[in-house]
Parts: sequence; structure tokens; C-alpha cells
Amino acid sequence: MIFGRAGEELARLEAEGIPVDVVPGITAASAMASALGISLTHRDHAQSVRFVTGHSRHGDLPASTNWANLADPTVTTVFYMGGRTAEKIRDALASNGMPLSTPAVIVTSVTRPNERRWSGTLNELAEAVAIIGVDEPILLGIGNAFAARSKAPLEMPVPPSDLREMRVAQSA
Repeated sequence: MIFGRAGEELARLEAEGIPVDVVPGITAASAMASALGISLTHRDHAQSVRFVTGHSRHGDLPASTNWANLADPTVTTVFYMGGRTAEKIRDALASNGMPLSTPAVIVTSVTRPNERRWSGTLNELAEAVAIIGVDEPILLGIGNAFAARSKAPLEMPVPPSDLREMRVAQSA
């Protein structure tokens, strides 16, 4: 299990004497990579992948995050639940040496009928999250493994005009 509250939920169920079986599946980051048609560890771009929580129990960035390690250009990082902290994530990575031109993607509601995708750069990440919104489960993917997607248009069932204009302006 990756993030979420599964550990807390399992502990509570066990404390209540309720038997639990966990059915293994794939993590949302793997589903995102599959949907985008990329490898998170493409050997030309990344030698490791990290799944990082986008916020602490208190809603801010976790104090113990090693931003210098995450800013390494050989790392692909997927932030779970990082929509509300996207600007702080961008700033922390940039202040630790990650170029603002680093490819980035956003996928909300991955594998669901209402899945939405955005691709661009680390510099544009916070603005894109503000437009896409944080009402659905959100993944932020950052790193050179997303380079193949960085020029791809936003994909969603019915793209709002402001997002289309955002992509058009970037490609001009």
C-alpha cells in the first residue's frame, strides 16, 4: 500500500476484531505511467523512482523530506496527494537545484472515466494544478522520464478553454 490511510484503517479494524484481507493491486503511479505510455525508470532518463507524499498529517510538506535527493536529475518522483502543496513542491525542488524546465505531468483520477492529464514543466506545475483543481485524487510526476509527454497536449474528456489556451500559449 502506498500512502493513503491504509495503515490507520488496518490498525483500527484489527483493534475492533474485524478480520482483514488486503488484495494486492498496482499503485497509482504505475497506472499513471501505463496511461501515459512511459517508463518511470527509462534508462536514458532515470535510474530510480521515488513515491513521495505531497503533504504531511498537518497539510503542509513533510519536514523530513530530503529535497536535495529529490532534485537529482536521475530520479523520477511521483508525489501523491500533492495538489494543494504543488507550489511549495516546485519551490523546494528548484531551491535545491532542479531546473524549472524539468518535465512535469499531472494526472487526476488515474484510470477512472474522468481522468485528466496535463504535461509541461516544473515551472508551470502550480499554475496547472490551480486550474485543474484538487477535488479528485491527484498525482504529480516530475523528472526527465516525462520528457516524451512534456510537449503533449492536455488530455481530458472536455478540456476547459483556459487549459487549451495555456497549452497553445506554451507551444507558440
